[in-house]
Amino acid sequence: MKKVLNIISVVVITVVVYSFMSEDSVPATAKPLNERVAASVEKAIGSKTNMGEKRIIGLGIDQGNIAIMRLHGDDNFTDNLTIKSIWIQTKEVLPAIFENSDVQKAVIEWNLGFVDDYGKVSVKPVMQLAFTRQTVEKIEFDTVPFDSIPKIADEYKQTWRP
Repeated sequence: MKKVLNIISVVVITVVVYSFMSEDSVPATAKPLNERVAASVEKAIGSKTNMGEKRIIGLGIDQGNIAIMRLHGDDNFTDNLTIKSIWIQTKEVLPAIFENSDVQKAVIEWNLGFVDDYGKVSVKPVMQLAFTRQTVEKIEFDTVPFDSIPKIADEYKQTWRP
């Protein structure tokens, strides 16, 4: 009888201990790099756009620790302001991505939703940027103008012209 009570006690203690543990109690470095980058992105610019869309469309890490992501940008009043808001969001998200010391390069494809004449919504890429760690380490994020983002990117391609 005493043996059974001891076993029950161990089981109860184990259940109680595990019930207090959360995902947050797992050290950040124990999580895969893609999960750490995704968490950093969502912390910096939110998990949803201003239109309620999921921010991260896709995110992967290649063999060279290059973070490749498809992000959904925020909509704005005019097309020109939409482009500028993407530059601002890029400026906000870059330090967060590279706080993960394993990331050597980030490739960001920004996407927006477009509505055709029949009301069909499709998400299309509007801008692609790439930044290496070396470039990001040169940037003074507190003072760099957001409109410098396309100029200082290692690679920049705007696929949508308003």
